Amino acid sequence: MPDQKILNLIKKANLCGRGGASFPVASKWQSVFDSIKKSGKKGIIVVNCSEGEPGVFKDAHILDNHLLEFFAGLRAAISFFGPENISQIYFFTSADYGKEFMPSLDQELAKKENLIVRKLWRNEFKNGHSYISGEESAMLNVIEFSLAEPRLKPPYPAEKGLFGCPTLINNLETFYNIGLLVLGRFKQERFYSLTGDLKNPGVYAYSESASISEILEETGNTPKRDFFVVVGGDMSGEVLNQKQLKRPVGGAGSIKVVLAGTDPRRLVKEWLEFYVAETCGHCTPCREGTYRLLELFKADPKNFLNFKGEVRDLLDNLSASSFCALGASLPIPLNSYAENILKIKIKK
Repeated sequence: MPDQKILNLIKKANLCGRGGASFPVASKWQSVFDSIKKSGKKGIIVVNCSEGEPGVFKDAHILDNHLLEFFAGLRAAISFFGPENISQIYFFTSADYGKEFMPSLDQELAKKENLIVRKLWRNEFKNGHSYISGEESAMLNVIEFSLAEPRLKPPYPAEKGLFGCPTLINNLETFYNIGLLVLGRFKQERFYSLTGDLKNPGVYAYSESASISEILEETGNTPKRDFFVVVGGDMSGEVLNQKQLKRPVGGAGSIKVVLAGTDPRRLVKEWLEFYVAETCGHCTPCREGTYRLLELFKADPKNFLNFKGEVRDLLDNLSASSFCALGASLPIPLNSYAENILKIKIKK
């Protein structure tokens, strides 16, 4: 297909990225294309299959079941930019995913229709894979053998990304959706990862606009007991009660079901320990703030769950001052859990 037809398909579908930020795909592709023309440098495509967020495993489902559509999306990207304008394609994921899915990827790459993809293909399977390495600029640093920490923006990767070249970074599911578009099979759906206290965990395809309650009901996962959910990511997602389930999922497309009566101390401890372990240490608010929050929790869990005083100050500081989205994400589950489940009023 001619390049403009592909872009028009993406625009008509109003397709947004599936990595969590939901940035419009057509705008990103056009920005990278413009940067290639302006700079005179060849562009680079990076497939982000990091999937470091607990409770998110939709990309693994695609690697297991939908490689044809994924590669169709990659070929569409090459067609849009022009093969002469792309120097490399990087596939970035954890060493575990690489070991598990590389045979299937190699087999699909060997097919005749993937000849141009195979010429540009590079694998980046990382041992010691971390949550922060899924952030687009941190991922570029890792590929360049630098520290797994985010870069200052601007410039954005579309302008100056991997090795200083204009770089397109899209989630694996985004390329899968583009593959469906060019194959004439896109239905305005996305994948949802369902986990937690439910009968039928797994990955399901439903409308982008489907509500949390609709997805749980249609998959047979609505508990008979009172419950709440964490949506968009187990660690960075928003916590919602049963009266708030008419909204779409958003984020990375995950739903975790938690039964009412679950010990708050266990949940909060999981969130805090995850962020302390995963902070890159680049900025003081995140490095020191997450550590201090865990210290306060261990010293007095009951008082911590009031979410006042020093706890409130630290959470506000993380939201306002963190260098990247990782530090700013921790207050999301903690504040929404306090407000929506524990019924504690959080001052804005």
